[in-house]
Amino acid sequence: MNVNDSPQPQAATTVAILGAGTIGANWAAFFALRGLQVRVADPAPHAAAAVATALERARPAMAALGQLASQPTLPTVVTDVAQAVQGADHIQDALPEDLDLKRRVYAQVEAVASPRALIASSSSGLLPSQLQEGLLHPERLLVAHPNNPPYLMPLVELVGGRQTAT
Repeated sequence: MNVNDSPQPQAATTVAILGAGTIGANWAAFFALRGLQVRVADPAPHAAAAVATALERARPAMAALGQLASQPTLPTVVTDVAQAVQGADHIQDALPEDLDLKRRVYAQVEAVASPRALIASSSSGLLPSQLQEGLLHPERLLVAHPNNPPYLMPLVELVGGRQTAT
């Protein structure tokens, strides 16, 4: 098979963010201001306010850097993981550094997400191979740890695990 004959991955259009803490809210702002549809899952009562604040801070910075989409979007904040990830092309985990919590949420993700959806963890201390354990589709998970805030410093450290697809 010729390389040019292989199917090309499609760019993400819908992003789910798991967690609206500092990193999650900033990811949401970055993706929304780049014009992607963004759903943020976080049950905390302050989650929507955190995302709105991040969006307000990110907009002028991204405009100054020439990174603001011609049609930015507004993130939707929901409390249900399934509602956030259903139909998402990219799932950005910004949950606390708690392996058990991440595994519980990943099980919820895999119950409804497309098997082709990429799961990228913002983890800074957990190995991707640890995060892959127990997943139905471990090949789609990798660590994508941002410099923070991602809208100001769009540099992301990517780390694959033993089972990450190449």
